[in-house]
Amino acid sequence: DFTINSLYYDPTDGQLLDFNNAMADFKKKRVRSILPLPASFSEDPVRMIRAVKYSVTTGFPLQFDVKRAIKKSANELARVSSSRLTEEVSKILSSGDSAKIIAELHRYKLLVYLLPCVSVFSRLHEVYASLQVLDEQIRVLKETDEAVDEGMKGQMLVALVKPIMSVSPTELTPEESFKEIFGQVKTLISPLTPPNYDVEHAAVIILEEAGTAVPKNCLRARRPVRQPGKPGFRAKQQKHGETPRKGKKVTATVAAAPVKSGPSSTSNKKRRRRKPKAATNAIHVKPELPATDD
Repeated sequence: DFTINSLYYDPTDGQLLDFNNAMADFKKKRVRSILPLPASFSEDPVRMIRAVKYSVTTGFPLQFDVKRAIKKSANELARVSSSRLTEEVSKILSSGDSAKIIAELHRYKLLVYLLPCVSVFSRLHEVYASLQVLDEQIRVLKETDEAVDEGMKGQMLVALVKPIMSVSPTELTPEESFKEIFGQVKTLISPLTPPNYDVEHAAVIILEEAGTAVPKNCLRARRPVRQPGKPGFRAKQQKHGETPRKGKKVTATVAAAPVKSGPSSTSNKKRRRRKPKAATNAIHVKPELPATDD
């Protein structure tokens, strides 16, 4: 998409291959698009998010044509699927520079398409302050990717939405408080669709910080197991709480097993019926015998 991430490395002779004058852009410290603008952003609007992210993480300013194309094509993000937006925001929150990236996305009027509830919050500086604390924690855990990916997912959501939430656990039972906070988190991060396990984890953190213990039977989602190299892929799942989901009982599959014996018993009945039919056919032949005697 951009020259600064278009370098190739040849391991046989240890050389960098530069087909797009990327080294010149590195020396000039600029983010330049390889493809023509704004057609590149119309083809894949997510490139606008990446452009802002690259600018923040490298410290390189965006070229004027990139800025102009982002302002012109910002509304193209409205047609991007929620799964892709979720993936990009997840990368931003785990980058260690989420506060700066979110601020720049808001400046370029892109944040409203990723996190509309956050973008219209009047005290947006409180969100930035919360994300700065998260960024410090992420930098400490940068060497342990697994801990950043799995152990911090719920905490990332908390840092993003807690400053704009209304928490009143004392007015409700723990179960009702959990449902209320869970619903608030889902609404505030819409249209993003992270796993419910991460949303539940965020709700637990928020309530525990408010002094409310969450009963285990409130936790229904299962922890997604992501395979290496396949972001977002869900294979086997582990229980988050002790109570399984309704309709997931093992007895349902066990009860279905005896049905397999049905076809064999039916086939046996058919075999028994064939013998009487053969006898009946033999009886129809006998009336011809008296005719031959006459």
